[in-house]
Amino acid sequence: AVALLCLVMLGVFLRFYNIDKHCLSNDGVLTLRMISASNVAEVWNNVTEEFPADLPLFYAVLHLWGLFDHSLFWLRGFSAVCGILLIVTAYKFVQYLFDRKTALFTAYFVAISPLLVLYSRVLRYYSFNSLFTLLSLYFFIKLLDDRRTADCLLYIFTAAVSIYANYSAFLFIFAQIVFVIICHRKYARSLKIWAICLAAIFVLWLPISRYFIRDFGVLLSGEGFKHVPLKFGWLGN
Repeated sequence: AVALLCLVMLGVFLRFYNIDKHCLSNDGVLTLRMISASNVAEVWNNVTEEFPADLPLFYAVLHLWGLFDHSLFWLRGFSAVCGILLIVTAYKFVQYLFDRKTALFTAYFVAISPLLVLYSRVLRYYSFNSLFTLLSLYFFIKLLDDRRTADCLLYIFTAAVSIYANYSAFLFIFAQIVFVIICHRKYARSLKIWAICLAAIFVLWLPISRYFIRDFGVLLSGEGFKHVPLKFGWLGN
């Protein structure tokens, strides 16, 4: 417990030190614009209608967080808090899979990772999405092992939050499906409850499914993207 607490304190220092001293990036300015609406419903509608490829949950939550204070320190602090919770979540997840020593090494690398520290210091959804994606993986494994109702509900909740935060969550859900297919004999007794959870996640996703279809269509059409020829020696397109 003492070792983990020291790692968490290290993570707190790296994430909060001078967090409000550097200027906002273009994405940070865009985030401020998204959350500047008068209420959550307006934030939700603005994101879904005016900012294709962005999903609304993070901005709605950040809007509520910003009701207490509008300072840059406070707003960026939300990402920092998510980054700190990610350290604890990584520790718990790896300890569950392996052992305490491996979990401490993992927590250490998460605490000092330059990329994760950077993500925890910017006004974007990266830490929020990483936290809930890892939580969903943690409860996914626990659900397969223990088949407890609490793990089922937490898996549904965390997975639903992640798919409302960023499309990358679908990659992890796809990986979970592949994992279950490969290991179906080992987890045969858990397949039914997992399938029920997956169905519940799908139902919760339906209200925003039209945005996925819209954004996927934009991606396929190439609208808004610049085609840059790729050349490698005598190969090229």
